[in-house]
Amino acid sequence: MTPKQTQESVTQPKTEAGELNLLRGFRDLMAERYGFNAGRRLKQQEMNKAVEKDAEKLRESKKTERTAIEDYIEKPSEAIKTKIAETRKTIKAQSTVVADGRKPFKESLSNLSKAVRYIDSVAAPDSLKECGKPIVPMFSLPDWVKKALETQKQKK
Repeated sequence: MTPKQTQESVTQPKTEAGELNLLRGFRDLMAERYGFNAGRRLKQQEMNKAVEKDAEKLRESKKTERTAIEDYIEKPSEAIKTKIAETRKTIKAQSTVVADGRKPFKESLSNLSKAVRYIDSVAAPDSLKECGKPIVPMFSLPDWVKKALETQKQKK
C-alpha cells in the first residue's frame, strides 16, 4: 500500500463516522423538536380543558353583545343600550376569569414554543450546514410534494 492509499483508507472511515454522528445528531434534534411541539399541543389541550366552561360563558356573552348591538342598530332604545353596557361589564369580568385560568399554562407553553422556534430558525439550519447541505430558498413545490398534497386533499 502506498502512503496515499493508507491515508485515504484512514480518512474515509473517519469521514463516514463523522457524517454518521452528524446525522444522528440531526435525527436527535428533530426528535426533540417534534417532542417539544407535541408537548406544547398537549399542554394547549390541557389549558383549553381547564378553562372550557368559562370560555363557553364568555363566548355566549359576546354573542349576546353582538345580537344586542344589531338590535340597537335596527331599533335604538335605552333598554338595549343598557343591556349592551351590562353585557360588556360581564364580558370584561369573564375575560379576566379566563385569563387567570390560562395563566398557569402560559409560561410553559411559551417556553415550548420558543424551543421549537429556536430549532427551526437556528439549530436545524446550522445542523444542516454542518452536514454539508445548506438551506437554499425554494420557490416551487417538487412533484412528490404536489402528489402528497393532492392525495391528502382527496382524502378530505
